[in-house]
Amino acid sequence: MTHKLCSDHCFNRYRMANGLIMNCCEQCGEYLPSKGAGNNVLVIDGQQKRFCCQSCVSEYKQVIHVLIKIGHSLECS
Repeated sequence: MTHKLCSDHCFNRYRMANGLIMNCCEQCGEYLPSKGAGNNVLVIDGQQKRFCCQSCVSEYKQVIHVLIKIGHSLECS
């Protein structure tokens, strides 16, 4: 069976709901060959996010920060 999903966000929700574990960097999508390869980890809302390097962690944090600011400004308008 093939499931087509509209976005990475939907895929991640589907993955989490169905207990699927993907060994990929959350930022760039690079394959992480083992759990030890993802030593750069963030925990957000109780979910572990794995990254291939510290640079991807920093980029991810910047993107999240911008999205939060955009969401906040939309709520205030």
